[in-house]
Amino acid sequence: MAFTRPDHLDEACPPSLRAAERTAITARRRQNGLDENAPTVGFALSGGGIRSATFCLGLFQALARQKLVRKIDYLSTVSGGGYFGSFLGTAFNRRDADAEKVERELADNHSWPVSWLRENGRFLSPNGSGDNWHTAAVALRNWAALHIVLLTFIFLVLSFGTLVRADLASATATQAWWRTIENFFWNHEVLRIWWSPWMVLPAIPFATLMVPMGLAYWATQLTPVIASVRWLCGLPSAVVHKMSTLEFASHLQGFLTRGFMVGLAATVILLIFGAMDSLGQTAYLRWSELGFPFPALWTGLTGAGFALYGFAAKVVLYLESALGRKKFRITFDVIALGLGLIWLFLIMFALSVLACGIGWRWNTVWDFQQFRAISGGWPLLLAVMISFVLSWIFSRSFGFVNLSSLQQTYAARIARAYLGATNPLRQQHSNHSMTSLIVGDEIPMEDYSPHENGGPLHLINVTVNETVSGKTNVERRDRKGMAMAVGPCGMSVGTDAHALWAPVDLPASEQSMLHALWEQRRRVILPIRPEHTRSPHALHVDDASPGLAAAQTHIEALSLGRWIAISGAAFTTGTGANTQLGLSLLLGLANVRLGYWWDSGISSRKRRKTGAPTFIEVASSLLSRILPVQTCLMSEFFARFHGPQRRHWYLSDGGHFENTACYELIRRRVPLIICSDAGQDPRYDFEDLANLVRKARTDFGAEIQIVRREKDLTKDDPGLEFPMPTLEQMVHPELLDVIGCPEDFPALSGCDPADEKANCEPPVMARRHALLARIHYLDTDTFCWLLMIKPSLMGDESMDVIQYQRAHPLFPQEPTSDQYFDEAQWESYRKLGEHIGAELFTPPTAAARGWSPSLFSPPT
Repeated sequence: MAFTRPDHLDEACPPSLRAAERTAITARRRQNGLDENAPTVGFALSGGGIRSATFCLGLFQALARQKLVRKIDYLSTVSGGGYFGSFLGTAFNRRDADAEKVERELADNHSWPVSWLRENGRFLSPNGSGDNWHTAAVALRNWAALHIVLLTFIFLVLSFGTLVRADLASATATQAWWRTIENFFWNHEVLRIWWSPWMVLPAIPFATLMVPMGLAYWATQLTPVIASVRWLCGLPSAVVHKMSTLEFASHLQGFLTRGFMVGLAATVILLIFGAMDSLGQTAYLRWSELGFPFPALWTGLTGAGFALYGFAAKVVLYLESALGRKKFRITFDVIALGLGLIWLFLIMFALSVLACGIGWRWNTVWDFQQFRAISGGWPLLLAVMISFVLSWIFSRSFGFVNLSSLQQTYAARIARAYLGATNPLRQQHSNHSMTSLIVGDEIPMEDYSPHENGGPLHLINVTVNETVSGKTNVERRDRKGMAMAVGPCGMSVGTDAHALWAPVDLPASEQSMLHALWEQRRRVILPIRPEHTRSPHALHVDDASPGLAAAQTHIEALSLGRWIAISGAAFTTGTGANTQLGLSLLLGLANVRLGYWWDSGISSRKRRKTGAPTFIEVASSLLSRILPVQTCLMSEFFARFHGPQRRHWYLSDGGHFENTACYELIRRRVPLIICSDAGQDPRYDFEDLANLVRKARTDFGAEIQIVRREKDLTKDDPGLEFPMPTLEQMVHPELLDVIGCPEDFPALSGCDPADEKANCEPPVMARRHALLARIHYLDTDTFCWLLMIKPSLMGDESMDVIQYQRAHPLFPQEPTSDQYFDEAQWESYRKLGEHIGAELFTPPTAAARGWSPSLFSPPT
């Protein structure tokens, strides 16, 4: 049965965006002397860091020698594929560039741009130890600045609580009863802990919210009572009046449950605050009793650490015996969560001791005769005021959120390595050091238009992290993010949010480096909403009319290098579907942050509220307006990303959503998609392809099916209206030795030949280099085609490539974390890409029926 949804295509890719891109494609084809009516061709470059970028370089060198680069209409890139994609795009974007010149330089293995890329395979550390020291200095500086902001904010909260205690203990109106509470907790230690009087705070929401809401929930079983309450509530409300007693009881139970949850959240937060104050004042008490010797406090902490370790060891032993003597395994996220919580606890604990010391003016609490209540005074008030002023100043400089991460250094290295390779000024400059900034290495996105010189339309894919649903305000358990693509004509977010670049953009003013620190460049977009729907989406403001929005939206304008760095921000606190609290907390505290907080220009107040917000979300939203910097940092640490529902979106690696870069090409229903699938896949499980198949089916109503050999087909799938053809029926006979099925890619052994104890067998070679798949759009019963190219060795490669795999058995699927390629490694990946490209895109010599990738048109 056909998938009947007539509005699906317009939602996925609206007519105005399709028309703008079609005009650009027509112009680029006319400039290259190509048939304007030929089927569109898209090339997708997957993630995989420098491994993917170097493989793509060799692949496109083979294409350039066949004059096929000029035939690519769309270039969709993600993560590492964007490194090479930006290199190719900027080659077309330079002055006086054309397809002939770009293909000639690309085909020449000794041209200056290719040689520059070869020399900078270690682009993160091109100059060795000097760059390592530079990176370490930047990381230390940013880490220290980040923790100053965090420590100031946490100290403000803790010291403010201490200041309130001091005021209550000294004010005439409250002194008597507050001293009674202080003395009660002083005289009743539990577990050798002097508990803070703030431990009474959790009892307030518990008694006022949790208890009455809980009792009222169980009272909803009393039908006469509920009927009476419904009748009373129905007098002013027509909606309630129309409800039955059962419906009203269900709604009331939901309301009471949310109220109980608010009470629980408030109780836990206040309990943590009271516990930290208790531990801080207990440590200060013990420290003061010993006369404030500096080593004594740390000796106690060390002892406490060993005690916790011993306790944890006993718990693990008990669990092992309970699980039937099986080895007890803890997931990495749990370990990261434990380390992150310990780190955060030590920070809060130290600041709590500091606040108590200032509150007691570094005097003893107990002089072995009487208990001294906290006195506070001007030192404590001054400390609170200073921390408040600093926190306020920090919150007003939103650029700190991104400048304090490693994103700045990462973007600069990518721009100088891959964009700088095509910079004519760098080629003419006497200093060829990659760490030196040269004008022209970076390009504003509004000036990036390779298609105007005959190049492809470049689509850059990133992920908008969303762990908290904007519709339901509950935690997302699956995707935890949505796709975002930035192209030459506009941008797309998710499945139904689109915008065009404004025809008349804001003038790009020249800014000094100092001025750029606090003022962002803006760009104007025109959000699009299909005529047939009123549903809000990411780029839409509620008061806009259907179609092209009447009101323009001013978004943060980023450079090309910055977008490519965001698209490749694999190691960060938000990783899409793989986002975990423990890892986010640990990476955040260590300041391993490559993502970017992007200003969408749309305030959360302009969006339609689609779900009842929780207490935590209301408090977080309020705090984000008062202290936006601290709120964003806390959101990173605790993995609470609100997606497009807040003004600032947390963007990260596009591979966190979809790593093949085919997603946007499937959205546009490109007739022929060629994909370089260079994501890490040592077992050749095709996990990224499987993820694409799922998302294409769910989001675009498209079924992707592998074309198999005739001997592998037993019968046609009865659920399909159109049977699948075979490879023998479609592909040219000479290409059947190169294009095959997933079973033609055996797993790599990964056995290390350097290990004398390992009995390594010769690596098992693959039998093919690529797959062919059919994309069936069920709503229109139309077909497109996907050629998936996979880095693999069949044994007929160059001798140096085969030798490299023997020495490195995981080649060509080595870990993406390895971003420091030496000459042999870099050349092996480039040469393999060149070899596979020549095998696939060299025209067949024999005249025979069948499709060949060199035709650059879909199979018929």
